[in-house]
Amino acid sequence: MNKKILKTKIFFKKEDKNNLFSLLQKNSIFMFENKQNISLNDDDNLVLLEKVINMSKKYVKKHKIFDYIEADMNIIDTTVLNKYLSNANAIVKIDNELNTLYSRFKELDTSIKEVLPYKDILDVDFGKLNLSLYTGYMLFKVSTANYEIIKNFLLSYDSQIIYSDKKEKTVFVFGIKDEMKILAYKIKNYINIIDMSKYTSSITQTYNNLDAELINIKKTINMLNNNINNLYKDVNNYKICYDILSNEFVKEQMSYSYTSNTYYISGWINSNDKTFLDEILTLNFEYASAEYSEATNEETPPTLIQNSKLVKPFENITSSYSVPKHNELDPTPLMSVWYFIIFGLIVGDAGYGLLMFILFGLYLKIKKPKGGTNSLIKVFMYSSISVIIFGLLYGSFFGYNPLNLIGLIFNKNWNYSIIDPVKDPMIMLAISIGVGILHISCGLVLNIVNSFRKKEYHTALSKSFSWLSIFLGVGLAILSAFVLKNNIVLYTGIGFIGIGVLLIIIFAGYKKKIGGKVISAFGGLYGITGYLGDILSYARIFALSLSGIEISFTFNLLAKMVSPSLGGNVLLIIIRFILALVIFLVGHALNIVLSLLGAYVHTSRLQYIEFYGKFYEGEGYLFEPFSYNLKYIDKIIFKGEKQQ
Repeated sequence: MNKKILKTKIFFKKEDKNNLFSLLQKNSIFMFENKQNISLNDDDNLVLLEKVINMSKKYVKKHKIFDYIEADMNIIDTTVLNKYLSNANAIVKIDNELNTLYSRFKELDTSIKEVLPYKDILDVDFGKLNLSLYTGYMLFKVSTANYEIIKNFLLSYDSQIIYSDKKEKTVFVFGIKDEMKILAYKIKNYINIIDMSKYTSSITQTYNNLDAELINIKKTINMLNNNINNLYKDVNNYKICYDILSNEFVKEQMSYSYTSNTYYISGWINSNDKTFLDEILTLNFEYASAEYSEATNEETPPTLIQNSKLVKPFENITSSYSVPKHNELDPTPLMSVWYFIIFGLIVGDAGYGLLMFILFGLYLKIKKPKGGTNSLIKVFMYSSISVIIFGLLYGSFFGYNPLNLIGLIFNKNWNYSIIDPVKDPMIMLAISIGVGILHISCGLVLNIVNSFRKKEYHTALSKSFSWLSIFLGVGLAILSAFVLKNNIVLYTGIGFIGIGVLLIIIFAGYKKKIGGKVISAFGGLYGITGYLGDILSYARIFALSLSGIEISFTFNLLAKMVSPSLGGNVLLIIIRFILALVIFLVGHALNIVLSLLGAYVHTSRLQYIEFYGKFYEGEGYLFEPFSYNLKYIDKIIFKGEKQQ
């Protein structure tokens, strides 16, 4: 339901700006006329805190699955903020040091692994060899086969095999530097040279130096990790500081206008909050007042939608399509009923519905999500009731007939289903098409309401009354042909079809000349193809419900096939029982996810295309008053402060 919005100007003294904006932000009743594009990345402190919060995933090992943050805004002062900003800077500095140390640690570890094989078998001072002007050397690995090829080249040099196995040999060769270069060139295609040019001492001394440095780095890393863990003792404090500073930053960026005598801001408020705003200004400021007016024809006020708690979550479904204009009928209350029904028709399993209700209910209770996530979870939880109802009508509880499950307890073969999409597919298809006709008809009724509000009576007659009459006539004709076998009902149906056709012919081109009237009439009658396609779209309800039931039946059958029989090997019984349980749980978990995704997408599509397409214009924008925009905090409180 849309509420009346008033254009509002608030006049104040410049020195009262910060206090006024704080009160408006806290009470969330005023929407600035010109919404500003404010980037939080423009504030260095916010960028720093965001970085530290993201880094916490690396250092804070125990993260709560459901973390609910409540903050008392009155105890977070400048001193506290500065403390955590200082801590944040320290965390970033330590993190940089740790990254450098980890990089050096990897280098040392690689070097140690490189020299370790030669520590006890090659007593050579590579530091002196690397500085020598005349003496050269090579340390290389070579396959056993290739060694047989190059060994004759090594006879003229002092060579030593320091390691050997069936596949590979490690060889150290010592000689005159220039000759070593020639040797290296001759055998380069057969060997893999080990570079020892970076070492400045013997292998043993090099290993000891590397090991000592590695030990020191480990100690430093442990110390810095302890320091950073202490700074991260309560990561939520950084999140609280981020939300407080981000809202302060936004408040400071909000613009205002001024004249030679005063300062003012322009915007919108709910007409019901007019008295409340006057009280705030009177109680808190010596010189401040508000001026109210109706929106002019040139102005487009925001849309304030207020629905009951049950309907409100479905506003997110409507807004995802388009926000209604401020003077347009809000379709959400009626849409929510159809969404509820169609969702249940598609999923249609009492077990799935019960599980949905429990899981989504617990998530709302424990996590208390905000914004669009909260609305979506509530839509799923409410729709789970419809899923349970239609699951009982279909006789499906995790793919089993619930009465049959009860009968097993009493050794009875009880079975029932009021509607069985598998056994009675044509009945289920007819129900789906029938729901589609009723759904589209509701859209046409709302189009009549909108047309009458705009005084476009000819539009209501040609585009809505006409098709409602045709639908009624077709319905009566089908009822007469297949159920009642009554000619009076048949002729009545034909009469309604005729009335609908006449309404299209007469009023489709109401304001046009003769040629335009004829073209409009044919165009209106051609609309039957579009309506036929729209109605057939509802066959997806039948297809999706049938696929969900068949998938659950298949996984139940697979679980039954591998389940153990009584008697036999105990271990085999346990294994087969576990395997059957895994197939059952994984199969139904997958089916629930696919069913929910399919129901959400296709139920939304039927609202957007087939339902909203008949009457809804949208293209409005939401009334979003200036308020606290919280990214991490779930709830803010102001203890000890009188609320306005």
